[in-house]
Amino acid sequence: KTCVPVPLITFHLQFPPYFQASKISPSSSILHSSTHSTQCTVLIPWICKIHI
Repeated sequence: KTCVPVPLITFHLQFPPYFQASKISPSSSILHSSTHSTQCTVLIPWICKIHI
């Protein structure tokens, strides 16, 4: 399992609606997998692309 930073637009194009990004602070967000317990904290405007 690795986290690769990718542009937010790419994330939305590739993974809707399987992943949800929840904003937890002005400078970071957390990504939850709908089918796995994977979590990844990243800096905005990047988001984690998760490979399982």
